[in-house]
Amino acid sequence: MKTSTGDDPAADPDAAQVGVLVRTPGVNGAKGTWAFTGVGTVAQDWTRPILMIDATNRALYFFVTSDEAGSGGDILYRRASSRQTRPRASPWGRCRR
Repeated sequence: MKTSTGDDPAADPDAAQVGVLVRTPGVNGAKGTWAFTGVGTVAQDWTRPILMIDATNRALYFFVTSDEAGSGGDILYRRASSRQTRPRASPWGRCRR
């Protein structure tokens, strides 16, 4: 998911601009919740996010393009294990080309 955070010229460069919505199911009849997990920042200026689920290897891949000088840039990705049972600050690995 891409936010409009980067549309504001005064936006914090470390603010999340692209990320994933994570659903936590409710328990004992309680409603579940949605939370946004940032994967890329305003400074990185990533665009066109795509999430791929690799069920065989229990992994998530987050693909983006870097919008370098409007040329379309490179295709980048980050990987996270779907086996993670407890939330942590950033389950996503380093960015790869």
